[in-house]
Amino acid sequence: MDPFVNGSLIPAVSTGLEITNTEKGHRLRADVNGTTMTEFIDDSLILQHFDVVSPTMIVKITPTFKPTDKGMLVKGFLARFQAPGVQPDQAQEVHVEMEYQNVHDLPIPARINMDVTNSATFNFVLDNCSVN
Repeated sequence: MDPFVNGSLIPAVSTGLEITNTEKGHRLRADVNGTTMTEFIDDSLILQHFDVVSPTMIVKITPTFKPTDKGMLVKGFLARFQAPGVQPDQAQEVHVEMEYQNVHDLPIPARINMDVTNSATFNFVLDNCSVN
């Protein structure tokens, strides 16, 4: 997926898609085979959070962005994973931060740091990258 906000999280077809204007922006909701996907977008059309609720897992993703001259670049995100019936304060959290490098004038991750709360930390370095 392109790191710029380009609508990739919005379903390709409008069947079952519900768009609601709210006081703080817009809510997009789709139900697909027992899974509900909901996006919350502010008045500036910036994704605030993305929730997925399935029979086996609840995932809530809150991204952070860095403005660039080409649009908003994903700087990181917080993902919370929670099994149904588990209290929200017991959800597993994953914090992800990204640093970028330009390869052929395209921003691609140079470093990805991931912290799985109370479990593990992963630090990835991507070097000698190319773009096709």
